[in-house]
Amino acid sequence: MQVIAHQRAAVIKLKEPKKPDIWSLPFTNRKERSLWALPAIGGYDGGYKTGSAMALVFLKYMRGKDTPGHELTIILEAIFRRIQGAGGPKPPLEEPGGAYASLRGQYVGFFNTVTGWVWTAATRHGDSLDELSDADLVAQANDGLRCDEAEVNL
Repeated sequence: MQVIAHQRAAVIKLKEPKKPDIWSLPFTNRKERSLWALPAIGGYDGGYKTGSAMALVFLKYMRGKDTPGHELTIILEAIFRRIQGAGGPKPPLEEPGGAYASLRGQYVGFFNTVTGWVWTAATRHGDSLDELSDADLVAQANDGLRCDEAEVNL
């Protein structure tokens, strides 16, 4: 059995805005109003590699902020919407205040709190993030998208 990786052109583009904001992150698409607009290709391993590279880009972004926000939570919600759009788990249709609302409140509270700690870590202890090139991280993410491996019996 041989594994063949399909090659594609780079699909994630590095953005270099005058004033960085959430929409300057390479995994967002302002036109589509999506905070997680990466193509769903690359398989699990490629997705992990792409996600890891984009996490480092996000930490570098957090390092440049004056205060923590709720970006991590809204990015997570965007990922959930993408998973649902791809046929993944759908929230149950319930009245407000049901189990889904409770779970949503739990993850929003959890990730908003974690975001404050992530921001603190990135701004106070993230010197090594300054050594990472956004261009290299975008290239790494694109490598992950190219990993859409198909097992072929030859």
